[in-house]
Amino acid sequence: MTDTPNNPTGAGADNAGATEISIRTFDKLVTAAIRSVPGTCDVDSKLAGIAGRGFPRVHTQVDSYRRVLAVEASIAVTWPAPVTQVAEQVRSAIAEAAHTYTDYETTRVNVTVGTVVPGERIAPTSVAARPHAAAFSPQVNPHRIWQPETVRGIDKLAEIHSPEPVRLRSIDAGSEPEVRSVSADASPFCPRQIAQPRQPRVTSPVTPEPVTPRSVQAPAPARLRAHGEAFEHQPRPVRTASGQPLRRIEIRPANPSPARVYAPRPEPLRQIEVTPLKVRSPEIVPFLTRRKASHPQPQKGGYDVR
Repeated sequence: MTDTPNNPTGAGADNAGATEISIRTFDKLVTAAIRSVPGTCDVDSKLAGIAGRGFPRVHTQVDSYRRVLAVEASIAVTWPAPVTQVAEQVRSAIAEAAHTYTDYETTRVNVTVGTVVPGERIAPTSVAARPHAAAFSPQVNPHRIWQPETVRGIDKLAEIHSPEPVRLRSIDAGSEPEVRSVSADASPFCPRQIAQPRQPRVTSPVTPEPVTPRSVQAPAPARLRAHGEAFEHQPRPVRTASGQPLRRIEIRPANPSPARVYAPRPEPLRQIEVTPLKVRSPEIVPFLTRRKASHPQPQKGGYDVR
């Protein structure tokens, strides 16, 4: 930021001068405004790879005569976050910072979201509650200065008598004791290497696909009826078959007189003797069998006769 006079060589030059702000100063001012919006982050070009770019990137055009400013900004946004709302708040923060700190008006502010970096979830309310540049400017509240007024004066002052000073007595502290030195062998300390904790791995959350709501058709409301309501039923006549006279039923047994049964005479028991037989083990004699060769039978009439 430099100050140059309006007419340095002419006669009767004005000493007020003019104020010019460099483009580099505007770049730093716009970068600070971008970082004040929640949801934005810095990306180093060295960590982005060979063909990577760093964010935020700012390009400003300044017209000092008209005191206007045009800004082209590329930002990096954390995900998940309301990306469109973050870009809108960045545009507002750049225009607000330029007007508050430099008194320049912005003619054009273009914000491009260059990349998305996985991070913590940013709510829309946090983005809307960003710090405003006007909140950091001091506000002067004038205070009324009160003039002291003398109500009444005191003509005669009271005399204050101070007591006599007390004589100090010397205190004998005695001789200083002899300090003895204690020698202690310092134990050797072996430095111990402390392992650093591993850096946690950042996981990218998987956002589920949006669910399409389905319309639910509610049934027609039924008429409410009181609990315990009695319905009147009309009795229906029931027709029964005509009655028939009773008939006499006679039961005739198959055998009118019981038959005589004769039991056989009991015979005396006979003794049963069991004589064990000696079983000889069979002797196995090997022998060969000759198979007869089968000759085909003559065919008759084109068929096989067997």
